[in-house]
Amino acid sequence: MRSILGVQKKAIVFASLALLCSSMFVGCSKGEQKPSAAPTPGTTASPDTGPTEPVTIKVFQQYAGITDLDFNYWMKEPVEKKFPKVTLELVRAGKGTMPVELLSTGEYPDITFTSSLNMLNFTDLNIPADVSELIKKYNVDLNKFQPRAVNEIKSFSSKNEILAMPFSLNFGLLFYNKNIFERYGVPYPKDGMTLEETIAIAKVLGAASEGKIAALEPNSPSRLGISRLLPKVDPKTNKSLLNTEPWKEYFDLYQQIRSIPGNATSGNLVNRFFKDQNVAMTLTYGGTFGNSEAYHQEGADMSFWDVATFPIQSGSGPKGIETEERLLLLSSTSKNKELAFKIMNFLSSQEVQELVAKRGQVSVLNDTKTKELFGSELPSLKGKNIQAAFKNVYNANPTPTRYDKEVELIAEKAMNTGVLKDKKDINTALREADEEANKKIAELMK
Repeated sequence: MRSILGVQKKAIVFASLALLCSSMFVGCSKGEQKPSAAPTPGTTASPDTGPTEPVTIKVFQQYAGITDLDFNYWMKEPVEKKFPKVTLELVRAGKGTMPVELLSTGEYPDITFTSSLNMLNFTDLNIPADVSELIKKYNVDLNKFQPRAVNEIKSFSSKNEILAMPFSLNFGLLFYNKNIFERYGVPYPKDGMTLEETIAIAKVLGAASEGKIAALEPNSPSRLGISRLLPKVDPKTNKSLLNTEPWKEYFDLYQQIRSIPGNATSGNLVNRFFKDQNVAMTLTYGGTFGNSEAYHQEGADMSFWDVATFPIQSGSGPKGIETEERLLLLSSTSKNKELAFKIMNFLSSQEVQELVAKRGQVSVLNDTKTKELFGSELPSLKGKNIQAAFKNVYNANPTPTRYDKEVELIAEKAMNTGVLKDKKDINTALREADEEANKKIAELMK
């Protein structure tokens, strides 16, 4: 089990929007919030009944994307039907609604909807309330969830705290354009391919098309690095791990991808794949199903694409990709903790999880029905190999540290600027990045 480090000795001012979130819950104390024996004012103790007076419960969203349509479908409508006196309101992170700003006014929402990959941004400042006692009180059976969903949540605390409830599991896939493969006489990608095999296919397509199409669009260097389960910082020594063989192997593969003719093209990848249709393959995640459905609803023909499993590592690396989970956190600042927990628990119920599955998200439930319903309400997915999402192998993530985000930015710069733009040797670029990362870590540790 991985341990989340304590609050930093000194507040860090983050330069990027992603890092601003980490300073969101100043002054809150993890583990000190205990559910009272008496119900929250206006509520009863039963998990099946809501408040007797109108109550607004707010959900803060950051990092885990959700459309207004899906928020209404997955959360607002079912919750307000289940608890008639409840109004569920979505608050998105943005200008004037960043966590620090909301906290400073005492207006931070009751529930947080976020990604497990960004959990440190919340636990660093002890925001999520421990829901262990509430789980016991309302007899929540954690065995109903997929093991990796529970294990990921348990990894966020070394004190046997439960700092989140699961909502859905993200998944990676290789999207490909069937028309391009047919045009150049290249067989379609298959489930179970390695990244090296995928790159080999891309090189054939790049040569055949003379660079007129992008043969393989990877995700960003840092995101694809996450998929390969590359640790950035040694959690025991707090030293950078960038100047290591796994990172060198990965940088070499990423450089190969970007050097394929046609693969240096920039621009909105969603439009290039679905609208312009000049991308043969791309490595991306579950939200892309929503993009396809949006184009379908506009009348576009979405029959040209299909998917295969996300390319796995070869050699000695983990034979799978990262676990990313969409989480619901109970805010330690909430004035309606029991009601908010009831809502969180309801959102992980069979009733709601079937709705989640129907719109192309992997349910956290360990059952077969949600798998059978997967994507059934998205016409653009009809006839596609969407069950590939369940064929991927998902691994436990490397132990996170509070310095990962800073080192991730340095690694991204080393690839995009150092290797791709300035044509630096990979060994040199990573050695310099490693030195820069260790200096940054030392600054943050002061």
